[in-house]
Amino acid sequence: MAKENTVYLYGYVSIQPKIRVNEKNEFLSGRIVLTTIRRSYATQELILKGHIRWDAPSVFSRNPYIIKHQMLNVAKGDMLFVKGTLCTKEVPKRYICPNCGNELVKEEGVVVYVDPIYITKIESGLSQGEALEKLKSSDEISNQVFIMGTLCREINFYMDEMTGRRECQFQIASNRKRRILEDEPERRTDYPWVKSFGQNAAEYAAALHTNSSIYINGAIQTRDVIQRLVCASCGLPYERPAVSTEIVPYFIEYLHDCELPEPKDKGEREGADAKKS
Repeated sequence: MAKENTVYLYGYVSIQPKIRVNEKNEFLSGRIVLTTIRRSYATQELILKGHIRWDAPSVFSRNPYIIKHQMLNVAKGDMLFVKGTLCTKEVPKRYICPNCGNELVKEEGVVVYVDPIYITKIESGLSQGEALEKLKSSDEISNQVFIMGTLCREINFYMDEMTGRRECQFQIASNRKRRILEDEPERRTDYPWVKSFGQNAAEYAAALHTNSSIYINGAIQTRDVIQRLVCASCGLPYERPAVSTEIVPYFIEYLHDCELPEPKDKGEREGADAKKS
């Protein structure tokens, strides 16, 4: 099967990047959070329309060359262009109960980030207001994801109780075409989540199921969420803030084992859905 997983980002560095080194002053990792812009839908011509959406994808590398030559000189206030790969990694997440101090470790934690192939600085020293104005004219290129994958679990289709809007989410397995040398050799697949809204959500729910293969033209969505936990020691509930990172499709091409929908005027349909959201 063909493989694709490429991300393009043009955004604003709103917080100072984090560079980690060891006791020998060797580079261990670099992390940059970019403020990017996207729109709520695309027309049939794949021109972005609708409401402005601001996101903050994380760019993370353990490649010493990338860190030294492309991340080390990045600072808050810079505008960057990034090309990379959307990656996922399972990590243990630790939570401390505020009531009794008991530690909870959840093994199924997942971090999502862009592993960069290329980072270049476009401008420096911009205020947040200046940067956001520049991004408003760059919505077509600021946040782009092109990825192929296969559904690894059944799609979840539901109605949002707060907005009354139809939504769906599903997870794909995307085999890597690019080898990332800093990862373990057995890490050859990433498992990002995909989230869609309105009529598109209904179409995808009808067309897709486990083992359906698709190609997505979309963007990275980041959103603040609240995790609700129950302490195993004292039994009391507590909450912790977290960030959820997903792919939001502008367009999905059905490749294999999909229930193909009847053709419709997708541009008008998506525009109507976006106005309701």
